[in-house]
Formats: sequence, C-alpha cells, structure tokens
Amino acid sequence: MSDGQQLSLALKPYRAYWQFDQVALPVAQTEQIWRLRLQGSGKAAFWLDGTANLFAQTAQQLKPLREDDGQTRLTLHKDILGKTPNLGVALPYVMPPAASYAVLDALKAKAASYYSFVDITAKNPHYEDAFRQVYQDRFGITQDITLLAGSQRQADLRADTLSNSGLDAWLASTRALGGNGTHYIGFADEPNLNYPSYANYQSIFNSMARQVRSNPANARAGIRIAMPASARLVNGPFADNAADKRGIDWARRLLAESGDKVDALAWHEWMIRDLFATRVYRDSVRRAAELVGLDAQGRPRKALLLDQTNMSSGSSLSPYDQETHYAALWWASVVINSSQDGLLEMLNWFQAADEPNYPKGMLRVLGDDHFELKPVGLAQQFIQEHWLGSVMSLENDAFEVDVLAMAADLQRSLLGVNKGTRLQRVDLSGAACPLNKGSLRYFGTDNRSRDAPYRCQDGRVSFELPGQTLFALSWRAS
Repeated sequence: MSDGQQLSLALKPYRAYWQFDQVALPVAQTEQIWRLRLQGSGKAAFWLDGTANLFAQTAQQLKPLREDDGQTRLTLHKDILGKTPNLGVALPYVMPPAASYAVLDALKAKAASYYSFVDITAKNPHYEDAFRQVYQDRFGITQDITLLAGSQRQADLRADTLSNSGLDAWLASTRALGGNGTHYIGFADEPNLNYPSYANYQSIFNSMARQVRSNPANARAGIRIAMPASARLVNGPFADNAADKRGIDWARRLLAESGDKVDALAWHEWMIRDLFATRVYRDSVRRAAELVGLDAQGRPRKALLLDQTNMSSGSSLSPYDQETHYAALWWASVVINSSQDGLLEMLNWFQAADEPNYPKGMLRVLGDDHFELKPVGLAQQFIQEHWLGSVMSLENDAFEVDVLAMAADLQRSLLGVNKGTRLQRVDLSGAACPLNKGSLRYFGTDNRSRDAPYRCQDGRVSFELPGQTLFALSWRAS
C-alpha cells in the first residue's frame, strides 16, 4: 500500500489438495503493508508464522509468540515403566529398488505395516513372497502388521471366495517366511470409517478369524490377529455419523464378543496437526491400555499397535506439514508422547516413500535410482541413534518441551524436543553428576546433528536448548 506496487495471481483448479498457485512478494528495505483483494467465490485460509495461534479464525485470536527464555525442569526417577515401542514405517507393496536400500537402512525401522491386496494374491498367491522375504531378511523387519484390502486400498472387504483366497495366500506367504518374528493381520482397513455398521465388520472379522485359527501352523509361524485398525481410537472417524463408529467403541464390543480371537488392538491416528496438541497420543495409548487391561506385570493384555500415523489423512496434506522441519518436530513429539508410559508395542509413520498421489513419505523419490531423506526421515534417523529399550519415569513441568527417559542396561538417554521458537533453559535432577561418558546432541532447523555443551553443578545437569530443536542427552549409569 505504501509504494502502490500491485501483483495479481490467477487461481486454477487442481485435483490434489497440496497443489497450489503462488506469487512471490518482492523483498523491501522497509516494512510493507499489503492489502489482499479476493475476486470470485470460494474460501480463504491463512497459516501465519509468528503467531501463537496457527489456527486463528479472527484477528483478535492472533497473539505474538513469547520471546522470553523458557524454563524446563526435569526430574529423573529410577523406576522402569515398561518397554519402548518398535518404531517403523509403512513399506511399499513392491520389491524396493536396490538404489533405495541406503536410505531405508538410514531409517533403522524396527517394525513395518503392509497392505495385502486380496484380488492380486487370489490370482497370484506368491506375488508378495519375494519382497516380504527381502523386508525381513535384508532390512530386519521381524514385527509387522498387514491390513487386508483390495487394489487401490479398497477397504470394505466381504467374506467371499476372493477375500478368503487372498487371506489363504497371505497365510501361506507368512508361513514361508520361516517363523521369524511376529506378524499381525488386520481384516480390512479402518473398518469404523469404511463399513456401514459394526455388524457388517463383525461378520467378516469372525469369518476370517476362524480361517486363521483353523490351522495351528499359522500360530507357530508367528501369525497374530489385530483388530480393528480403527480410523482414530477415541475421537473418530471423520464421518457424519462418527458418534456411532468410534474406534474405541467398536473395539470394546469386539473384545467382549470375540476376545479369545484377538491378540492385539490396532488403530490409526490422523489430523493432530498442532505441535502443542500431540499429547493426545499419550491419552489414546492410555485409553487403549485401559480397554484391554493390564496383566500382573503391568503390561497390556493385548499388544497395542499404533500402526499408521501422520499429520494428515489420505491426501489431505500440504508441503508445509510434509516437506519442512515442522514434520521433524511433529514426529519427535508424537514418538515421545506415545512412548511415555511404556505401554505401546509398535508405532509406524505412514509411509516410507512418497507416492504420486500421497507425497507423505519419510523419503523423497527423485527418480528410479535416486532417493533422499526428507526432514522427518532425518529426524527418524536421529531418534533411532539414541533409542533404548526401556522407559524410565520422568517428571517434566514444561508445556513446550516433550522429553522421554530411556534405559538399556547401564546406558541412559533423554530424548526431547523443544516445539516452541524460544530458547529453553533445561535443568535435570536425578542423574549422577558429573555424567559418566555423557554427551549432548542437537538436531536443529538445518536438519543436521551436532554436539552441544552442558553443565553439571550441585547435582544438576543444565543446558540451553534452542527453539524448534530435538536433543539427545546420553550417559552411562555408574
């Protein structure tokens, strides 16, 4: 408005949610005020960086971010709460090209989720054998979950000859893997979203569960039944009649009616896009554990599998949430919150590699023989480098910083993320000072890992944690 310069942008229709038109505003030597005029019909939305409310709907809701330093107080206890989950990804339904091996190795996935397309395997029962063997033997995936579906991820299967033949082919393929590891099978993908009613899903579940249990060799091969692979557990799915289709309600009914056929409770979590809302994940894991109950050792009576998650469901995604450091912060926060109570067995990002209609992978496909890790994949690499097997009890008084304490024999590790933009002064008590073979690493907005300094004084470890940064503090207990 000050210099009278004008720009125009013609908007074209696109089929994909993440495609858009753009125009660059010129760089100015002084602050500029722009006025935007919209012509035609439609809706407009803005994601404004620099505000504490990224989802403001009125000007009055826009508030500046705090810039004063924050204070994070951590207290470590010696209690072991449980195990950390195996972290993994959804792997493609093809043989991975050899050129992708290096980036897949870098992710260090310990679990995987797959689809099995019944119309393909019914015609070609050995279609999956080769790449499933490679995923197990070459990449070391010994804990996985497979969702039965049709081509193009058709979700609403029927208890018919085609589905039964496809399941038989999957069972035979899994037995051929040689009995290594645990292989969960889920009958249909997100049934609470894709089936008209619980009764429709219950019939196919009971039919296929009988098919799995009828041959004792399946159990000896590590095959287990997971249900119901819900679209969200507590507050979903995204459907008009969601109140009648909540995942936790369907799971409760299925456990009551067919609990002896169920080995694991599985669900998917989507659309928690706000970094400061990710503690919802801890709540959903706790709710799942309450539903299945705990055994005498405090472990869930059925394995808990959060086998698909991402900021966005389907193709409802944007480059902002998939291509930037924001995804790295989000994934670290979800990993930490989901693991906090030691109750979860599997946590998988959806998906490993970008697909043309679903560019939401941990790695980017640049050509037939060229792949690279996206920021979220680099964060996964950092997380796995510091991942230990058990969860320790930790008190954390901060809202902007998430932290997980872990142990493995004498090794100790704190994995954390500063989700805010302001610096946090972190104090840790409960770890013996000085730290034995201690090290502090940061993973920042440049998506690189680096050493950072820390202090030990009066029995406390302290360090300054920059905004939007992951950290890993490691040492050995004496």
